[in-house]
Amino acid sequence: DQSLGLIQIPFDPSLALSVQLVRFACGGFALTLATSHLLADGRAFAFLLTALAEMIRDGGLSREPLLDRSLFKPRSPPRYSALLDAEFARFTPQTMINPLLTATIRRRLYRIEAADLAALQAAASSPGGGGRRASRFVALCAHVWKLLARAVGDANPSCRMAWIVDGRKQVEPWDGALDRYIGNVVTYTTREASVAELLRAPLPEVAATVRAAIAGVMTAARFQDLADWMEERKAAFRDGGKWTEAVNLGLGSPALIISGLLPFAIDGDLGFGKPSLVMPWVRHGRLGSASVTVVPNPSGDGSWFFGATRMWPRLMEVVESDPLLKPAANLRMATPTAAASRL
Repeated sequence: DQSLGLIQIPFDPSLALSVQLVRFACGGFALTLATSHLLADGRAFAFLLTALAEMIRDGGLSREPLLDRSLFKPRSPPRYSALLDAEFARFTPQTMINPLLTATIRRRLYRIEAADLAALQAAASSPGGGGRRASRFVALCAHVWKLLARAVGDANPSCRMAWIVDGRKQVEPWDGALDRYIGNVVTYTTREASVAELLRAPLPEVAATVRAAIAGVMTAARFQDLADWMEERKAAFRDGGKWTEAVNLGLGSPALIISGLLPFAIDGDLGFGKPSLVMPWVRHGRLGSASVTVVPNPSGDGSWFFGATRMWPRLMEVVESDPLLKPAANLRMATPTAAASRL
């Protein structure tokens, strides 16, 4: 909030796309693009950034963005599992934490070295994980879930993890089409577990739980149900209403939501070389859950950035005592006081 937060765009929600350039006294700059999540998910926005970089450098696009709302038509009449009603909640003053609690939430940015990720993956892939090799993302999620359990301690008997996952491969109508799709093709899943069991369980066992939770919602039927469910509720947005995943509110047992923009590289080279950092910046408002986004280092060295959009002080203490997650203090950018001008 005291560095990257000073250059966030004053986003007007009535605009489909806003662009801001901030120049630093050191000669570097920050480019910020903003949109509404109603129009695009993280994967779509990454494609827009890549397309923008290509267009600036080369004067054209090798792949055109796909804007085709017919890909996710609701059924007539809409039909879906009644369980979806319990998964989502309206933003209202009665369902959100109060502003004083919001003020205690912090943002932090950490870096995970490639060698540490490889070691974590190996540790999460022993026979205890069902004989399957864990992905680096699943291994990191399992590790973070155990950190969350440490932070909760005796304060609550259980805690939750939730994952925002991209479903393009599950609903893709033809090869490669949804890689270019500008829209929302993400879903989420959540699991609650005993704090004591999480602390006691070996990492491969926790990784197996993470993998099963994600796989359970990666179906075409899930996304069709979501399209039908929203069709009956979209009028709320015209009145300024909003829906969110219930786990986002932060009510009940402590919950941490993790999203990974990892399977695809974001090309941020505007002709000046690779950027130091490319990541989403989401206003947390009055949501009370912890939230983390993981992005690849644009340098291509295999390291990841672990950006905490929302983090409670106690969880921050535990994370910063963990040798895997190192504060990303040096991004080769000037100090916040060097922000010289807004163009």
